[in-house]
Amino acid sequence: MVDLSKGNYKQKGELTDLFNISRSTVQRYVERMVKIPKYKEAVTRLSHKLVLVNVDMFAKFISELDKGYYRNEKTA
Repeated sequence: MVDLSKGNYKQKGELTDLFNISRSTVQRYVERMVKIPKYKEAVTRLSHKLVLVNVDMFAKFISELDKGYYRNEKTA
């Protein structure tokens, strides 16, 4: 179980505003995060529509994507 009191969690829709990216891009990144063991705990599904994502881990994931860390992995 993930402790939601530790960390800054936002819904996917809030991430679109925070990072100025589209909803489909957020969805695609979240699905990739779930497949990577070190980011799996950053995503919490409370229901099929309500998904909370740790903002700090999401920012780190985007940074690592930008650096090309996951380019060759089969995470897409």
